[in-house]
Amino acid sequence: MTVAVGASAGGLDACKQLFAELPADSGMAFAVVLHLDPSRESHLADILAQNSKLAVSQVTGPQRLEPDHIYVVAPNTSLHIENGALRPAPFEVAHGERKPIDLLFSSLALARSDGAAAIVLSGIGDDGSRALEDVRRAGGLCIAQDPDTAQHPSMPQCAIDTGLIDAVLPPEAMADFLAARVAHPRPPEPQGRAPSRERAPAPEGFAGILDLLAKKHGLDSHAYKAGTLRRRAERRLTALMPAASWQDYLEYLWKHPDEVAALYRDVLIGVTEFFRDAKQWDYLDEEVVPRLLDERGDSEWSCPVSVDRVHCYAAANS
Repeated sequence: MTVAVGASAGGLDACKQLFAELPADSGMAFAVVLHLDPSRESHLADILAQNSKLAVSQVTGPQRLEPDHIYVVAPNTSLHIENGALRPAPFEVAHGERKPIDLLFSSLALARSDGAAAIVLSGIGDDGSRALEDVRRAGGLCIAQDPDTAQHPSMPQCAIDTGLIDAVLPPEAMADFLAARVAHPRPPEPQGRAPSRERAPAPEGFAGILDLLAKKHGLDSHAYKAGTLRRRAERRLTALMPAASWQDYLEYLWKHPDEVAALYRDVLIGVTEFFRDAKQWDYLDEEVVPRLLDERGDSEWSCPVSVDRVHCYAAANS
């Protein structure tokens, strides 16, 4: 598994806590991006080497990803993963506009051949949050530091607010969580039309989970394909409790209402994806609707002149 770690202010301590708990033979490769001062030499690799059993190196040129190794970004460069290798690159935008964690996470999603996990640690801002959807689409795992344990909670909190996070943990608990995930891998979610096997009977305990979602959040499971709901729920089950059964997960849900809310948000992500994408709406507002409206003459409008034309478009097309 390849694990991308993003952090900013306060992230050094969080990284030290995470890597201190990893065994020398974890089988994972870690790529670490922090918001470093572009004008100063970085000692990040040396510091992490003192707090980890894994080999640590700073990436100054193309470098093959190897298991049981930590790779850290160099100052004033970004990192992306391509063909199994880490590649540094100079920034093409101004310092305040850079999103190096988003860049790393998105490239990780594209290079998902050996599994993927993205971790957002302490920091200021929202870097990393936008690319979490790419990681999830690739079947990867998304983890955020518990904001209560972060020196600067805004970055992990922004990640949590996306509804895409599989687990919220203190840094020292992430090593065991990742190890359990490596031992119980899950395939990427299938794209396109659902296969016919989705019509198979629901596993024991899953019906109870749907009933709980209906009771707590009003989810009408009949409005969705059963297989889609099951895959969404299975992601969370295998992330939280890799070896557990549906009945175990149901019992966990009854004891943890926060997880019920997270599961509810998760099963709706695929359905609401279009409506959450601001670019789609901006394009409709700036390009499509004005062009359609301009194609109609004033005599074709069937609503009062005092009403905005955009609000009357449906009436004019009926």
